[in-house]
Amino acid sequence: MAISQKNTRNWTKCCIKCEKLKILRYVNRSHQQYHIISQRFSEINVTSHHQKDLERSVGLVEGLTIADRYSHWPIAVLIPASDMKQSLMR
Repeated sequence: MAISQKNTRNWTKCCIKCEKLKILRYVNRSHQQYHIISQRFSEINVTSHHQKDLERSVGLVEGLTIADRYSHWPIAVLIPASDMKQSLMR
């Protein structure tokens, strides 16, 4: 490694402004406005995820996680492999 590269690397590691600039370059700062919810189940967050461990043991492939934004009540539903194959065939 050339001496100039080594000096540059050491300088950028010691320079606090350079370190902050590197971090801020990759961080997204967009803030979202959330409106106040007045009723339960008026808005829900739904997430689908793959269950590799359950696929082998029980025959379940997909998991569906639902959370109510008002009460933060989570519900997890496991979808059998046979239902997934039927929905993919359609």
